[in-house]
Amino acid sequence: MRFFDSLLLAGPLVLMTLAGCSRSRSDASPTAASAAPSASAASAGATADAMVGHPPDVDVTAADVLGAYETDAKAASARYRGKVALVYGPMGEVGNDDAKGAFVTFLKNADDPAPNAAALRCYLKAGEEAALGSRNRGDKMDAVGVIDEADGQIFLRNCVVDTQLKVCQLTTRVLGRGTCEAGKDKLGAVWTKSPDVVEIVCQSPGGFANWSKEWASIPKDRQTRTKASLDKTSCHAVLEAVNTKLVVDLTAALSRLRWMDNVPTLAP
Repeated sequence: MRFFDSLLLAGPLVLMTLAGCSRSRSDASPTAASAAPSASAASAGATADAMVGHPPDVDVTAADVLGAYETDAKAASARYRGKVALVYGPMGEVGNDDAKGAFVTFLKNADDPAPNAAALRCYLKAGEEAALGSRNRGDKMDAVGVIDEADGQIFLRNCVVDTQLKVCQLTTRVLGRGTCEAGKDKLGAVWTKSPDVVEIVCQSPGGFANWSKEWASIPKDRQTRTKASLDKTSCHAVLEAVNTKLVVDLTAALSRLRWMDNVPTLAP
């Protein structure tokens, strides 16, 4: 497995792009200098590929999902139903459905009063209720689940909440240092080890591509932050200052990120 393709130092900008594992995509063609893989290496690679779960198909705000169904339910169903979605927005209510189990809702608008506020239900994967114990209505939240429909209602099933915080905590475990907190105003989590502050996001390939375009649109002479971006795992980390060693460490850590049944986890 290659750990990174390039390291570009340009003034304050340090750019690192990882060519890591993908659930189904193959690596680029080997160079002439590359040795042919052994049978055991090929077998190990196949095993590693089998371990890689699907990253989210799409990342979207709860408001956008609800708005799409309100505008054109048929088109929205064709677009979203059955997709593994990374959804984020303000948290609503926590409850329990006799048939489907525990759930939490995403509000379309955090200012709408309960109980009639437009909301997207997220039926929780077993064990996820504990993550909501200290949360309050209106707090920003993210979850990964499968968008589904029944009885005229749209909802998420098999939901795993706070996935970005979980990614950050896995990164901390690999690095052996730092603390994590959920992002406040946007998707992601914040890793801190003084003096370094890092925003970490692992998302859908489409969301990652959009972020990459936004980053590339900033002229290099105006770029004051540093990134570690991993195109094949759709993860990126943005540092507030230049720290080349930390970029390398973050790249190695995030290269191990896998999605297994909607849960962020680490490859060996």
